[in-house]
Amino acid sequence: MSFTHNRRQGVLWLAALSLFVVGTALSFYIGSRVEAAVQQQWKARADREASRLVALVDQTLIQAESFLTATSSLFNASDEVTVAEFARLEHSLDRGELAYGFDNLAFAEIIPLGERAGLEEKLGFELTSFLNPAKEAPRIRQHAVITMTTGIPSIFLRGTDLASQEQPRSAIYQAMTGQGDAAMSRIFRHSERWWSIMALSVENGSTDGVLVGLMDISNLFENLKNAVPEGLEFRLEQRGDAQGASVRNNLIEGPESAPPETVATFDYGLVHGQASLRFHWDLLPDFEKQGGEELGWVISGAGSLLSLLLSLLIGLLLQQNALIRARVAERTAELAQARDVAERANRSKTEFLATMSHELRTPLNAIIGFSELLRNETFGTLGNARYQEYAADINDSGQHLLALINDVLDVAKAESGKIELDYAPVDLERLIQAVVRLMSDRAQSGGVHLSIRIESPLPLFNGDVLRLRQVILNLLSNAIKFTETGGHVEVGAYRRAGGDLCLYVQDTGVGMDPAEVEDALAPFTQLDSSLSRKFEGTGLGLPLTQKLVELHDGELKIDTAPGKGTTASIILPRSRVVQLEDETTTQRTG
Repeated sequence: MSFTHNRRQGVLWLAALSLFVVGTALSFYIGSRVEAAVQQQWKARADREASRLVALVDQTLIQAESFLTATSSLFNASDEVTVAEFARLEHSLDRGELAYGFDNLAFAEIIPLGERAGLEEKLGFELTSFLNPAKEAPRIRQHAVITMTTGIPSIFLRGTDLASQEQPRSAIYQAMTGQGDAAMSRIFRHSERWWSIMALSVENGSTDGVLVGLMDISNLFENLKNAVPEGLEFRLEQRGDAQGASVRNNLIEGPESAPPETVATFDYGLVHGQASLRFHWDLLPDFEKQGGEELGWVISGAGSLLSLLLSLLIGLLLQQNALIRARVAERTAELAQARDVAERANRSKTEFLATMSHELRTPLNAIIGFSELLRNETFGTLGNARYQEYAADINDSGQHLLALINDVLDVAKAESGKIELDYAPVDLERLIQAVVRLMSDRAQSGGVHLSIRIESPLPLFNGDVLRLRQVILNLLSNAIKFTETGGHVEVGAYRRAGGDLCLYVQDTGVGMDPAEVEDALAPFTQLDSSLSRKFEGTGLGLPLTQKLVELHDGELKIDTAPGKGTTASIILPRSRVVQLEDETTTQRTG
């Protein structure tokens, strides 16, 4: 009996010792896992901070583009802007979140070489080169001559030919051949600082030209440095040449390589016009120190002590404890795996959206631009007329593909809540008329009658004019697309009894049943209709339209039936309506 008891005692002590050893080992394992998790979370915080700072730069440049677009309304509202009127823009130069904006504004006339002598006689001196006013501007096919500035001392001088330098010339060309959007030039070096210009095509009376803004890029990134937390540093490269070709990158900010103590590096791309930038964010050990290593050792020590105490409770408790440890380990592994999968998926999506603009938009812009040169026979005749037709087909296809890419990016931004609106009073009547003029040729080619019916006077609406234009354009394009030859499409707007605004697009097309309406509002879904013979699309128009309307606190309603046509109505809330009595003092946009 004693022998049996001693044997059992020995087995119990051996089991207790084994439990202690296993428990201690498990405690150190959990401690190391906690330390690794803290380290991973620390890196994730740094990555999010880097992403936020890049988005801040992106938003600053977008604000600059919006400011330039808003400033162009001066030319739209006047028969011809004078030098004195333009000089008053000095007081409107604003600053963004990074205390950054345009250092100067100018208007440059676009003239062919044959009109150079006349302009020089008008100015009283010969045209000068950009960044080198002591040198006469070279004689090239087309000049972009500054004739008005705000008067702020800068490198914008009256009589300077911006087309004499490659960087501004490429941006001006993109602005003149684009879709009415501002185009940013590649960043260039002058007087020990980095600069860029942003150009927007405008007309001053009967004179074609561009509104250009001068940006001190060095000032932008000096302010960015002040916003970067300790332990996070960035290096900035400008990638490719002015056409986005793959050449040696140009280092703009920071050292050529990461510091030796770098823990991790996060890369983010940013493309605006001709400027293709690449941020390399280096994570250093002193970023937000949280004491993760100490927490791991505390957990390891406490676990060892707990294992020693639990080792005295043999039997059932040991068995239950082993079962619990197994379940905890299994659940911990599942959670870690799920976390890793989610992080990889989120990062892949972010990198895809960041690189898609550079990889697809840049070559598409080149295709569109060069095909337009061929179509217009800018540098001479092509010979056979069919070459000109093929160039036009290439240009149309490129424009269509670029629009599809923009829709995909807009839907992705809308689903992630990253679309921000630039609110301003919008003249909806003028906006509708502009969209109808834009689509009139397409309607006429399809044999569709297009009309407008607007209740006057229609109050202004506080919204984003570009996004509202996109909404109306999407609905009108769909209506024309699904209306047979001889059909009718009406675009209208009126104020409802409760004060809300209603914009509608009504057609006599094929119509839809309720199931088809649900499919049409789902991204990447196309309705199977023989009338899709003209425009194929991606099925993103209505989903994106619905998202943009909701961002304006509005509602999209679709009233339709098979064979009876479709009426798509946009209900905009009265809370965003600008009161009629304020219309005389409010600048209209649209």
